[in-house]
Amino acid sequence: MTRIGGPLALDLILLCVGEALLVGLGVVQSVTQALRYTGLAFIVGWCTLGAAIVYALILGASLQLWQPIALAAALAAGAFALGRVIPAKVDSVERRERGVPRVCAITAASSLVGYLALLGLHSALTESPTGWDTWAFWLPRAKAIFSFHGLHPHLHGGFASFAHPEYPPLIPAFDATVFRFAGTASVLALPFQDWLLAAAFVAAAAAVLRRRVRPALLWPALCLLVLAPQFGASVGAGYADPQLARLIALAAVCGAVWVLERDGRLLVLTGILLVGASLTKREGLGLALLLSVALAVAARVEGGRGWARALLLVPTVIVAALPWQIWLHVEHVRAAPDYSLRTLLHPSYLSHRLDRLGIALERLPRIALSFDHWLLILPLALLLAFLVIGTRSSLAVLVLGAIGAGYLGLACVYWIGTLPVTWYMRTSASRVVASLVLLAGALTPLVASELLRNEKRPGQRVPSE
Repeated sequence: MTRIGGPLALDLILLCVGEALLVGLGVVQSVTQALRYTGLAFIVGWCTLGAAIVYALILGASLQLWQPIALAAALAAGAFALGRVIPAKVDSVERRERGVPRVCAITAASSLVGYLALLGLHSALTESPTGWDTWAFWLPRAKAIFSFHGLHPHLHGGFASFAHPEYPPLIPAFDATVFRFAGTASVLALPFQDWLLAAAFVAAAAAVLRRRVRPALLWPALCLLVLAPQFGASVGAGYADPQLARLIALAAVCGAVWVLERDGRLLVLTGILLVGASLTKREGLGLALLLSVALAVAARVEGGRGWARALLLVPTVIVAALPWQIWLHVEHVRAAPDYSLRTLLHPSYLSHRLDRLGIALERLPRIALSFDHWLLILPLALLLAFLVIGTRSSLAVLVLGAIGAGYLGLACVYWIGTLPVTWYMRTSASRVVASLVLLAGALTPLVASELLRNEKRPGQRVPSE
């Protein structure tokens, strides 16, 4: 029973931490709102408690069972104390549908819930994660943290004994915490934990988007996102890319609604999600910085005061990632030689590798636009982004800027990489583009809603702070 009940107890702790933070920020003010924001609370709890565990490990913690519990209690207490300072605000929700739109919304929502339930059943029956990278280095690092009671990079079989020791440790740290609550390094619970995170992402995106998106637009768009083959295939795989994609997409949703409403609570939530992304995988830091800048530019285009506050996300993300970089330097842990960003400063090196850049620029869109992988998510998002130019240019800037900058950034990684580019892309491209596609899909209902809203009320601006 411990192998089942232990991880479920951890999930309850994550939910309580997240709900406490939402109460502290004034997002949750009633039981109804607590239920509505359950998915967001779970993701926020995962990010905050996960980050706290990472920093504790960096400081030498052994990850005994009492330590994550104590960290959770401290975070919850701090959140409730914060609630005494931050005033609560009432959220608006788009009106209920009637007639045919109501039928469409109910049908789409039912299909989405049914498919997620099937994914959950499959994850519960799956005996272990399925990703190759998971068994190559993600799971071994989690087992090393569990077995050696912390980060011990220089022990044989320790944290740095496997490929890519420079990757941030949030995923292995969370898996090790699951092991600690289960009482053993059993991987049986991990696929179901990943499903919980995927389902929480969908619920969180729906809760935030309901502030501005009608159900008849929201649920079909989210249904399209969840039914994409690559979304379902990634659930339970066990590597970091799916969770990174979810965090980036949810941060984009919170940030986009902040651009339109200038509700500071949403910007704080965006920062929490981006901190989680920066501690999840190496490219998470780059994507978080790109999204932060895109949000600031979009807010400036939208007009009103407070747009520069989005730029505070940049130092926040950098400071959050800095302790891990310091630990790598102090412990003399060398990064894998796949690529080095310093080579971007050497024109001669780059000029001799232009063929790699051409291959990356051609293949990345092909994968992202593939119907077999992502259905029509990206083409639909790009089409709506172009249509909304001139009526809600801020959203167009956010969608096109974030996707375009992310695309060029990923292409540059393959450009400067040392591995054979064809093999490199074949083994990783379908995973890394997920962040961009999921971001596009999560923002699609919001862009569609604002396009329809501005057709009805041309020239109207949303009040700023």
